[in-house]
Amino acid sequence: MSIDPDTILSFAKDLSDGETEVSWRTSTSRAYYAAFHRARKIAPESIRKARANAHEKLISWMRDQRENADEQSKVIAKCGLHLSQMKIKREEADYDLAIEFSNHECQRLLIKSQEVFRMMEEIQRL
Repeated sequence: MSIDPDTILSFAKDLSDGETEVSWRTSTSRAYYAAFHRARKIAPESIRKARANAHEKLISWMRDQRENADEQSKVIAKCGLHLSQMKIKREEADYDLAIEFSNHECQRLLIKSQEVFRMMEEIQRL
């Protein structure tokens, strides 16, 4: 059985409806991974197959697209910025257990994840 980024995002949304901090932290983590896997689909094969530093490689490749003038590259670069910001929050949710993590933060990250999905659809249309 396999899953796809849409399934992971749907699960993240379900978790965000929970009433505990652990639900919100887990939702945040899953929302980031949904966006990561969705964005990785457009990356060059060498980045899609990377195991070591896969997140950094994808984000760096996407952010480097800002050097190009075409519309598609601009959208990819913006998506890379979103992923970079989301990764910081995901790491906070996963590793900084001593700080309080709110449902508001979880919801903000879900919105960013949905925006990454929307941008990936836009890229496919360009």
